[in-house]
Formats: sequence, C-alpha cells, structure tokens
Amino acid sequence: MATHKEKPASSFPLRHALLILMSLVAGCVDAIGYLSLQHVFTANMTGNIVLLGLAVGQAHFASVLRSLLALAGFVAGALLAAAIVHRKPQSGLWPATVTRALWVETGWLVLYAFGLHALHRAHVSHPGLWLMADILLAALAMGMQSTAARRIGVANITTTVVTSTLAILLEDLAVKLRLAKSVPVPPHHTVDAAARFIAILTYGGGAAIAALVPAAGRGALVVCMVFVLAAVCITATRCLHGR
Repeated sequence: MATHKEKPASSFPLRHALLILMSLVAGCVDAIGYLSLQHVFTANMTGNIVLLGLAVGQAHFASVLRSLLALAGFVAGALLAAAIVHRKPQSGLWPATVTRALWVETGWLVLYAFGLHALHRAHVSHPGLWLMADILLAALAMGMQSTAARRIGVANITTTVVTSTLAILLEDLAVKLRLAKSVPVPPHHTVDAAARFIAILTYGGGAAIAALVPAAGRGALVVCMVFVLAAVCITATRCLHGR
C-alpha cells in the first residue's frame, strides 16, 4: 500500500506555493490590523500578547480590550477550523476539509473588508463597535488559516507566524553547512528551506503592500486577498484533493 511519503514529489512544490500565497494574505491582514485597527495584530499572536502586556503595564485599558478581543477571535477561529478539519479525518497531500476551512476563512475576510469600508466612512455611526467587529473578524480568519496550514504540515510553514519558520530555516541552514560534505541532502529538504525563506519574505511583502495603501483603500486590499485565498482553494480542489 502506498504511504504519504510515496506520493509524487511533483505535488510538493504546488503545496509550498499555495502556503506562500497564504503567507501573503496573513502579512497583509496583520499589517492592516495594526495600521487601521489601532495597533492590534490579528495574525501574529506573539506580537499581540506583547502589546497586551505593554497595555496592561501602562494601564491603557482600551488597548487591553482590543488585544484581548484579537486573542479571543484568533482562539475561536483556530477552534472552529480544528472542528472542521478533524471532523472527518482525511489523508492525502491536501485534505478537502482544509479547503473547506479556508473557504469559511474567505467568508470572514469578505465581512472584514465590508467592516473596514464602513469604519473609514466619514459619518459612520458607532465607530467603536465597527472597530471591535473588524478586530474580531480579522482574528477569526487568521486563527482558521493558522490551523488549516498546520493540518497541511508542509515545511513547518504556519503562514501566520514567521518566528518559528525563521528558526527552523536557520537550523536547517546550520545543519546543511556542517554536514554538506558528509551527508547527502534530500531534494525535498532544499525545497522546504527555499519555501520557508520565500514565505518569510512574502509575509513581509504583504505588510509592505498594506503600508503603501491609503487607509480608505485597505478594505479593497482585503478584497484582493480574498481573491488570492479563493485561488488557493480552487487550485487545491482541482490539483491536490484525493492525492
């Protein structure tokens, strides 16, 4: 019987590419949250917890509330995605349940785009409520994406956090430099390392793109990320399901 490791190697670069696109989405959404939602991270929970600690120490209770809401949304999104991807355990390169979770994430991002547009209207009523709703929606989406990416389990790319990805990349680099002369490096290790490096750059690139877009246009930028994520889902469905 064929095992997961015996799957065609040609399928692996496609999975890497889709995860890199998801990293672009996360970097963009995270930066938009920081710039438009009063300095809150909705994907990078390490940074968000640091901001939470700073807000508590400085007695900025409005900031505490925003960071807690982002954390709660991320947790809820991760739990929801876990319920979807593990409801019917599936094997293969890219289980259909993962795509289902990503489609739900896409829906949250559509609502987030609408919320950002409403937040930046000149005469919007109850801007505080829109702000809280936007934080929750973005964090829900990113929590779902993080769990979905972990379920795929390719090259330790989580798409929403680059700290662990960077640490693994540097560890691999150190091992390869030391053992290159005595131990042959499997081809897929090189592909994994390259994918980690590109994912880190792409995450930062998404943040840079968000910084270049005026506040009033960031809702439209989220819509662009919705199309990117939808393309990931469609490609995975056509090329990876059942393999």
